[in-house]
Amino acid sequence: MNNYIVMQGHTYHEEKELGIIWSPQQDKGGNVPHSWLRMKEVQRGDRIFHYVKGFIVAISIATEDYKTAPKPSILQNHSNWNDAGYMVKLDYHELDAALNL
Repeated sequence: MNNYIVMQGHTYHEEKELGIIWSPQQDKGGNVPHSWLRMKEVQRGDRIFHYVKGFIVAISIATEDYKTAPKPSILQNHSNWNDAGYMVKLDYHELDAALNL
C-alpha cells in the first residue's frame, strides 16, 4: 500500500462528489507535469491525503487501480485542461477537523 498527497484546491468538492480524483494526461502545451503522471502509480488500496488551501481535509482509499478516462462533465468548466486524463475511484473520508500543515 502506498500513500499519496493530492493538491486539489478548486476541484476538491466536485471530485469528492464523484468519489474520484482526476487529472489531465497533458496540459494545453503538451507538457506532462510530474504530479499528473504519478496518477498512473495509484493502485487499489492506496491511501490518498487530500490537501486543500494549506490543510489536509480528507483521507481516501483507492477502490480501483488508476485508469484512463475523459474529463468528467462536472469539471468541464476547467477549459484549460485537455479532455483525456487519468482517474482513480476513491472512498473519501472527510476529517472532523482539518490538519494544518
